[in-house]
Amino acid sequence: MSDNRAHCVVRCLEGTVRVGEVLTVLELADGTRHDVSLTVAQIMRYGKPMTWFDPPHGALLELSGAAVGLLAERSCLVAPSSAD
Repeated sequence: MSDNRAHCVVRCLEGTVRVGEVLTVLELADGTRHDVSLTVAQIMRYGKPMTWFDPPHGALLELSGAAVGLLAERSCLVAPSSAD
């Protein structure tokens, strides 16, 4: 992590994740929730850039935003459409 950017290996559990999407809720493994604003800057699957991915697939995401310092192993990120 550096310069408000982080690379994370993730699995999509629900919906579709797209480049440019802003993730707004971060839930840590201990259940603590934070309101965040993390933008999906890049999606990589099998070494190739993608514009989106969906369940049950995994990907390497590049996230940008001031909250990247809060990211931790086994965190859950949520987009606005599924935050409720």
